[in-house]
Amino acid sequence: MAEHLVSLKIGALFAVLIASIVGIMIPILRWRKESPNKSQSGSFWFYILRAYAAGVMLALAFVHIIADALATMDGLTGNFPIGSVFVMIGIMIMMVVERLSLDMGSLLTKNPVDLSSAECCDPGHNQHPNDVLKGPHQPANCPVHHCNAVSSPVSLGADYPAEVAHTPHSIDLHRVLPLGPVQDVGSSSDISTDDAKPKVMLGMLELGIVVHSVIIGMDLGVKTDKASAIVGLVIALCFHQFFEGLGLGACIASVMHDEESKVNWSKVMVMVAVFSLTFPFGGALGMISIAAESFHADNLFQPWLQGTLDAISGGVLVYLAFIHFISEDFNRKDVNSRENVGLRWLMILSVILGATCMSLLALQA
Repeated sequence: MAEHLVSLKIGALFAVLIASIVGIMIPILRWRKESPNKSQSGSFWFYILRAYAAGVMLALAFVHIIADALATMDGLTGNFPIGSVFVMIGIMIMMVVERLSLDMGSLLTKNPVDLSSAECCDPGHNQHPNDVLKGPHQPANCPVHHCNAVSSPVSLGADYPAEVAHTPHSIDLHRVLPLGPVQDVGSSSDISTDDAKPKVMLGMLELGIVVHSVIIGMDLGVKTDKASAIVGLVIALCFHQFFEGLGLGACIASVMHDEESKVNWSKVMVMVAVFSLTFPFGGALGMISIAAESFHADNLFQPWLQGTLDAISGGVLVYLAFIHFISEDFNRKDVNSRENVGLRWLMILSVILGATCMSLLALQA
């Protein structure tokens, strides 16, 4: 590998590092003093940003990560679509890891779910006809009233009481809240998984990003052999890391002020460092691999390793984008109220815009 290409790649790694730091720090610094859930404008732009991040993640998964995985693993097992299988495995891994994390968190807190108290809450609370709708599994004589025993911050990085809280037996307690100040109406003292879920989702998101960032960094170090190709790839990767940093930073910002999550500034800086350094780390691994001549064109280990990690990472990102961004946000009662028609369409346009931006970057990659 030519010496000038080595210098160019090192400069490229630093450029992507700076883009990563800037992207992830913008939302963190924007909401450093208060949670984005505590102000009208903060909540509005927070939903818009999450919708944009969902579009970015979808395009990143389908256009960049999964497409590369399928191309890399094409022909390794004949006509069998092994790349698609690993994408499916990535989605299943997310389901299993999330469920295990929540169940283990519930056991560690030694605070089991009390189904009787969840089904029929204390009638001493103030009642409002529009606050809570009776769940389908509640007994007929259970009064409909204000209940703060069940709240579920199911949306990644957003510690707000969800409009549809799900217990293990599908007890649905609906609560309508106005968009804007998302207030804490009581911690989930009966369902201990609620406190763990935002942290689990944040960890899963960063895990998916970290894995494929290392792989993309290795792509820069291993595949590129022309200066012009390096420059074009770096431009695309700077945007790629910047957009991903915005999404991850927004998720961190929403939980860093939550006392239950215990995400202080030191932990925030660790997450920032992990996200920012994984791409340069992958690039360094790729350059070392080329220097050591450990990857050869006729060696099947490299396509299996790279294709498998790409496919699994793509599955993780698809799961996160659909389940914990699009599904959670677009099914909120306040978002679907008559007063927020404009917000809904702005969120849809944000998803389309994010997906379009990341898809166009594939032309340069």
